[in-house]
Amino acid sequence: MKKEEETLLGNDNEKIRQILKRLKHNNLLRIIFYKKKKSMIDIHAHLDFDDFKKDINQVIDRFLKQGGRKIVNIGTDLERSQKGWELSQKYPMIFCSVGCHPHLAEEIFKKNQGKKDKIKKDLEKITQCLEKLSEKKKVVAVGETGLDYFHQKKKAIRKLQEELFFIHLKIAQKRNLPVIIHCRNAYQELEDIIIKFFDQKMILHCYGGGTEITRKFLQFPWLKFSFCGNITYFKNSETDIFKVIKIIPQEKILAETDCPFLAPVPFRGKRNEPAFMLETIKKIAQIKNKKIFEMEKILDQNANIFFDFEKNN
Repeated sequence: MKKEEETLLGNDNEKIRQILKRLKHNNLLRIIFYKKKKSMIDIHAHLDFDDFKKDINQVIDRFLKQGGRKIVNIGTDLERSQKGWELSQKYPMIFCSVGCHPHLAEEIFKKNQGKKDKIKKDLEKITQCLEKLSEKKKVVAVGETGLDYFHQKKKAIRKLQEELFFIHLKIAQKRNLPVIIHCRNAYQELEDIIIKFFDQKMILHCYGGGTEITRKFLQFPWLKFSFCGNITYFKNSETDIFKVIKIIPQEKILAETDCPFLAPVPFRGKRNEPAFMLETIKKIAQIKNKKIFEMEKILDQNANIFFDFEKNN
């Protein structure tokens, strides 16, 4: 049999492989068999975005047909956090997080013309709303929140991002929920903050840190690293992100789509969706020298343990 077929089926299915080998249309049967075994969990999606407004039912159906089991829809502001929660009430396989993206700091700053008293009132309102939302059923995390210094150069707004981040960390700590962290060009600053929340459950979503900072983050007992479709864009085995994935223990890895963004190869350039996550899992399996089914099982177990979906259902 072909090497890729061995990878899909694993070593413990010799009888099934022999049966499939003798059948004329065995390619289709292999696909059916693998789909029955799959149990993908997309831990970071934005199905509340307008990109999915017209065909969300079909998007979810494709994910389920691909073997998908659960989706965590991620909040980026108060309105979208509410919409994400409403999706979780409509679709049994959808759970959600509630939070405000660090980009919101610039909007708050500009709306209030940098006036501290007005900014403080907005932050108080955000805190109250997030605390209320975080109590709802099927809310399994707080975020996404964090630091984005790539898009933001102004010190005052960076400082506001930090304040917003602290609000999320404290709510998550209070509710005993994980924090979904967005970080870009600010990993050292991020470490300086989260060291104060050492035992907090955290996910570094769409992770892109180097090996040095990764080794520091590995010291945090409840911190996970999540990877999405952009890791499929690289072919060189010595690419930095591949080196990073290699040094991260498999129990600390999660997979996501970040849809509608960052569609993996061969869908790059198209709208991303949860059904495409298999391509990211394949790449992680390749880097970690694991069979696809084995890697998927590990990621599934990691997500279930981390989010404790049953508790929040």
